[in-house]
Amino acid sequence: MLTIVSGGTGFYTIAVCDGATAVEQTAAAELQTYIQKASGVTLAIVAESAAQDKSFMVGPTAFALSNGVEPTGEEQWAIKCVGNKIIVTGGRPRGTLYAAFHLLEEEIGVRWWNPWEEHVPSKPTLTLNDALDKTGSPSFLYRDIYDGLYDTGANFTGSQPSSLFYARNRLNGHFSFAPAAYGGTIAYGFPYHAHTFHLYFRPEQYFDAHPEYYSVVSGVRTRNGQLDLTNADVKALMKQKVRDSITASYANADAKGLPRPIMFSVTANDWRGFCEEPSCQSVINSKGSSGYLLEFVNEIAADIATSYPEVILDTFAYWFYIDPPSGVAPSSNVQIRYANIDLDLLHSIGHSNNAPVRSKLQSWKAISDRVIFWDYAVNYYPNPPIPSQYDAKADSEYLLAQGLTGALIEHEGTVTTDMWDMKVWMEAKFLENPGLDLETVMNDFTAKYYGLAAGYVNNYLYQSRLLADSTNNFVTFGTSFEKYGYFTLDYVNWCETNFDQAEAAVSGDSIRLRRLRHCRASLDRLIIFRWNALKNEAVSRGVAMTFSRKKSAARYVNTMKEQKALRSLASGSLIQPWNDKAVDDEIRQMVIPADLAEVPYRCMIDVTADRFRLWTANGGLTQIEDDRSLIGQCTKVTLSGFDTQANANLHKPGVTIGLYNPVNGNRTIRTLEIPDITPNAYKLYYCGTAKLYESDYLYIFRSNNVQVDMANLISGQSDQLYDIYVSMNFEGAVYGGSSSNLDAVYIDRILLVGKGVLPTELNGVSYAAMTDFSPESFRLWTAGGGLARIEEGHALTRRCAKVTLNQFATETDRAMHLVTPSIPMLIGVYSPANGARVIKQIFPADIALNVYKVYKMENLLLGAGDYLYLFSSWVIQCDIFKAFTTDPNQRYDIYVSIKFEGPAFGGDLSREDAVYVDRIFVVRR
Repeated sequence: MLTIVSGGTGFYTIAVCDGATAVEQTAAAELQTYIQKASGVTLAIVAESAAQDKSFMVGPTAFALSNGVEPTGEEQWAIKCVGNKIIVTGGRPRGTLYAAFHLLEEEIGVRWWNPWEEHVPSKPTLTLNDALDKTGSPSFLYRDIYDGLYDTGANFTGSQPSSLFYARNRLNGHFSFAPAAYGGTIAYGFPYHAHTFHLYFRPEQYFDAHPEYYSVVSGVRTRNGQLDLTNADVKALMKQKVRDSITASYANADAKGLPRPIMFSVTANDWRGFCEEPSCQSVINSKGSSGYLLEFVNEIAADIATSYPEVILDTFAYWFYIDPPSGVAPSSNVQIRYANIDLDLLHSIGHSNNAPVRSKLQSWKAISDRVIFWDYAVNYYPNPPIPSQYDAKADSEYLLAQGLTGALIEHEGTVTTDMWDMKVWMEAKFLENPGLDLETVMNDFTAKYYGLAAGYVNNYLYQSRLLADSTNNFVTFGTSFEKYGYFTLDYVNWCETNFDQAEAAVSGDSIRLRRLRHCRASLDRLIIFRWNALKNEAVSRGVAMTFSRKKSAARYVNTMKEQKALRSLASGSLIQPWNDKAVDDEIRQMVIPADLAEVPYRCMIDVTADRFRLWTANGGLTQIEDDRSLIGQCTKVTLSGFDTQANANLHKPGVTIGLYNPVNGNRTIRTLEIPDITPNAYKLYYCGTAKLYESDYLYIFRSNNVQVDMANLISGQSDQLYDIYVSMNFEGAVYGGSSSNLDAVYIDRILLVGKGVLPTELNGVSYAAMTDFSPESFRLWTAGGGLARIEEGHALTRRCAKVTLNQFATETDRAMHLVTPSIPMLIGVYSPANGARVIKQIFPADIALNVYKVYKMENLLLGAGDYLYLFSSWVIQCDIFKAFTTDPNQRYDIYVSIKFEGPAFGGDLSREDAVYVDRIFVVRR
């Protein structure tokens, strides 16, 4: 054995070869860093000429070469002990770095689990086997995992510690984003790695002047379709654009010291709309949709090869052009990325469910030596337990046996995806070496990641695998929870007990408890989504349930928030807006009432019943579990439980919801009478909009005995506006329900939806005189495309209705949302009784680009039933009549907050053509 460190003393130096590259210097630095982390001792890095007898010899040193250790491949690596020296070397650019990583992993025990967490064992006495002799090289040329952390390299500097997870696990593809010092990547050049037609031919730049460049769909040239691939000008322009992209990409890489990208994507847009022109259809009919695309790409590739023989043009076999072509094959410098969206995620590629996937892949491989597999490992719907870990080895072995160049595994959702950490780590391992033993790799992860809970996690995975093997259910990236009927009550009961035991095993280990809760989140999702089916099975079989929706919902929400906090902003400022939104969307989908389905979860404050302050001295109030509640718990107010009739009467209709603080006093915001109440079901009651202060508490009932303090909820956001909702279920004759039910009110949550502050244009206007309509109250007509409710950081409410011109189905639809000197944007009102009346025209001169501007329409006499509409298409509507008084002579001012962006409105070409509407105010004069 070779003793590297002992008793706080280091006996080795790290000698770097003469003429070392930056990557080889990084290899030495990585050895130094992680040996220090493990042993507490920092070994000196020296030049090769200063190497001692006891040294790590890093890179192609003279010592390594003289001992015949000379890996040659770009990523080939070798580790060998010769006497007291330890050779750590490899080919260039990345081989030596890979040797260092293998030594750290396999000999010292370091693991890089995910972009946020690593495992470094404590080894104050660090020894290495003096017979160490290992070599290797990754099995696939291209190894990539797309996780959504970075959409492009634009925000990647290489300084983020968390970003090195990919390089350290020997991923080398485009989305590894390894900096120059870590060998860079096998990257795609500008403009992007996929779906590039609309990036090369931006509709806002070309469509108006050259509609002939774009595909004919239903007899009309459409800006939202594809390109006309038989158009000679399109071909000529694409050749030049690809050349320009190569020039720009090379210059960018050279400036950053990165390897030049060798792959350039010429790929169809990610929507349908191939051209229906006779010239295009002739090719499609004879050679197939993929042949139509491939003929075009081959022609571009032939032109590029004359000047850039090293460049590979990349295109897709995907979706409606997944079938191999007839009578045409990819040129030698064309690469096919095979992306079959019908891949079954629940089973291996070798399973019978995936026979069509295999068949088409083999047909493509028969006509091309350059094929990369796009593996959809992600399910965009909330994930139940999906034990795909068991397929990682078999799938990689299959792809290698087929002679594929490599794989891109799409696996977004580092927070929401079932066991993302384990799956992605294993995917990286088997992309590098499909020959690894599956059980060894799985156990290595669970033992180190979950500690004493590893055995329980292994049993959970095994039981999940048995269940998956028992069904032929087909799970793709778009499978919703309705398809997961094969999960049985017995399975869920067993899993719940197993996880309780696992948590007990690591009860004193906060890190492993957190990891275990994240692992358990998929089971919690399953319980929440399939609660009714599981409960029905329990009742029909007379079997007890070892779980509750209340516990699962509370644990799930807390786990998602906990993981988002860990992963949204890690050291080095690795920001993940995709994850942030995915988590909020999933929480909202699972445990938020449908009335607020359009409101981003991060824009609301969710106060569940366990956080209420109850005054129980007079009886009548209890906290109970309630399966009818989305969160499984509530505060129950039972009229017969009060000590006096007078106290009971304080809880009868009208039920008062209000606010109180010592300065502003009592403010009633809503009183619910019998006509307002829907008995025998939970309903979300909108109580009004109010300005909240940290000193406020919200109360329910005239007794004020159900309270919620605002201090910790709106800290730092006092004096802002909130919509206030209370979720309640009323039962019994007192509340208009059945006399067979006890008179009771069940309150499970209070939701505060942030509206921010008022626009400055409304300064001085009494809020009591206005009605504030947020985007979720707008009515959107989306049949023609182009409209969506989105989160928008510049909106005062952080959300808006967005009108995106390029997403309309037809050019006619798009034209209705332009603003020109002769065609203004219309704002009008309509009711059947009064007809349509335009109340505002917005011309180009009225627009303030890239900022929200409030447009005012004043002193309006409006009629009963009037609603507001925007644009000549009327695609955004708002029921402003809800703000009207009963006085027919009352006049109103209307304010609409709008932002315009993009060249169609006279703005920046780099922004898409879009209109954002975030608020509508109706003010009584």
